[in-house]
Amino acid sequence: MSLYQSSLKEENGLLRTFECIISGFEIGKKTEEKLKEIQATAHLKGFRKGKAPMNIIQDAYFGKTFYDVINKQANVCIAEIAEKNNFKLATSPKIELDTESSLPADRNTANIKDITMKVIYELLPEIPALDLAQVGIYKYSLKLTEDDINEELEKLAKSKSLKEEKAEGVVESGDIAIINFTGYENGVPFDGGKAENYELEIGSKSFIEGFEDGLLGLKVGDEKTLALKFPEEYHQENLAGKPVEFKVKVNKILKQVPAQINNELAKQFGFESLDALKEDISKALSVNYINAYKNQQKNSVFEKLQPLLNFDVPPSMLPKEEEKTNEDSELNRKSNSIQDIRLSIFLMNYATQNKIQVSKQDFMLYIESMARMYGQSPKAIFDIYDKNQQLKESIYNLLFENKIYESLFDSIPSEEKVISKKEFDDILKPQQV
Repeated sequence: MSLYQSSLKEENGLLRTFECIISGFEIGKKTEEKLKEIQATAHLKGFRKGKAPMNIIQDAYFGKTFYDVINKQANVCIAEIAEKNNFKLATSPKIELDTESSLPADRNTANIKDITMKVIYELLPEIPALDLAQVGIYKYSLKLTEDDINEELEKLAKSKSLKEEKAEGVVESGDIAIINFTGYENGVPFDGGKAENYELEIGSKSFIEGFEDGLLGLKVGDEKTLALKFPEEYHQENLAGKPVEFKVKVNKILKQVPAQINNELAKQFGFESLDALKEDISKALSVNYINAYKNQQKNSVFEKLQPLLNFDVPPSMLPKEEEKTNEDSELNRKSNSIQDIRLSIFLMNYATQNKIQVSKQDFMLYIESMARMYGQSPKAIFDIYDKNQQLKESIYNLLFENKIYESLFDSIPSEEKVISKKEFDDILKPQQV
């Protein structure tokens, strides 16, 4: 006799309702077999191990064994229906047992009735083929000039500058002025506004507007009072937008002498020659600009994708009904939410089709980039995430979404346009490369 019989009873959108009738005879047979296994090893009070009679075993174990067998056979039925029909499930199936599926009063396996079970499957939608050309984005590649490369070389040379003291002469842009200063608001020194022998690069714009320019032309030993104003958006609220004075004394002036741009400079950065350094600069700039552009276009690409997605959404993923205060705004909110859900389903389907996953190596590369950003060891950053599973999972999810997007972006058909570094900078404003 077959273990179960199943039949499709209803199709409603992405819902499939099946009736599954599990053989009472088979349930009884498997319950008996399980009880005999229990009897062979049971150690009940008053009986030696394995010697308790079956009626005692039934009193102790029949109910649990009966329901364990039903549960196991029900799971077999549910799994086989899904497999035979190639169902891609949105959620776990919902199961409803009939009221007859209860323990026989006489605990006689021969009296177990067939068990009828209703199984409701909620499916993921079939994603129709999508013409990604409709997304309509531009793709660019970077054309660098010799001047662009030289500009980067000058930055590297400056980072290896020698500092020579200017015994004579005045503060000029690019110099490092070693200063004492005290800041006053209404004649009273304010917290954090005082330092001695502070090294300030003139032109770095690391101080508030007017401070660095106010030192231009001063000589060693000169003192000056700068009347300035903190910006309205200053991070210290008590100083934001306030007029202040800084009393400054120049203790020393250092002139920065950039390193020479030659093979020796290249070797300081780990390259055998200047030509090898130039080639690396060219490759790195191209990668950085293209990645910055991809990142800038992410939201735009997703927004352009949404109107192209039109398929049923599993009921369990639909937004919950909320009390309506404004019918039009509620409809717009709900519509936008459904489109967000469609986009998520599309992206997950795309990831599955293209076998996109986040590896441990991807995660460690992220850790290393964070360590460089914050000037810490990779182990210190890793330990932070390793102790917080929720935070770690959020990073994996972010990396997963980014990998899906990068693959999707690269798959979008588009004519590539070669543009200059300045044109690329204009496109990326205000985003930084």
